[in-house]
Amino acid sequence: MQTEHGGKRLGAGRPRGSRNKRSEMLIERMEKKFPNWCPIEQMAQIAQDENQPIEIRAKCADRVAAYMYAKPKEEKAQDLSPMKDMAQLIREARIRAGLMQAPLQGELVMKQVGGKTT
Repeated sequence: MQTEHGGKRLGAGRPRGSRNKRSEMLIERMEKKFPNWCPIEQMAQIAQDENQPIEIRAKCADRVAAYMYAKPKEEKAQDLSPMKDMAQLIREARIRAGLMQAPLQGELVMKQVGGKTT
């Protein structure tokens, strides 16, 4: 007899974004001790303070930006070889059909068919 233990179950586990007890306690303590303090605002002020070393200012600006803007998506290099292969097949088919002459010195020479350039 098989039981229903283990494996992924809908609704199981800690809800996404929930905090543990230790984090909740720390946040409460910080809010009591420093009622109007916002670390993000503090970092923004440091980033704007010209008396601070540039390394510190840049680090603070970077951290603040993470809260203000989405991370740019990493673009994957597209493999264009299938497209190049398809273009080559089309050129070869046009040459065989007499719609295009073979390339001369690396250039394509198009042939007029019925008044249209192809």
